[in-house]
Amino acid sequence: MFSAYDAGDCSAAFQVDEGLCIDGVFMQRFVGEIRNPSGKKHFNTVLDNAMAAAKKYDRAICVMYDLSGMQPGRRR
Repeated sequence: MFSAYDAGDCSAAFQVDEGLCIDGVFMQRFVGEIRNPSGKKHFNTVLDNAMAAAKKYDRAICVMYDLSGMQPGRRR
């Protein structure tokens, strides 16, 4: 099973993208998930893996933030 948390799986996905002429990927981060330390650690690991693979295979990467988990007036 594919897991972007695994650096090897993530790299393989970017290698496949290269062969399919896909220029880049969008990464989505959810405010509700990165609010707690374990969620933030997980998503940072996934982002680190994607950034390394994107650099290795010369792919673009864009990070999108989903703010739907935020409460009005909260900063985190």
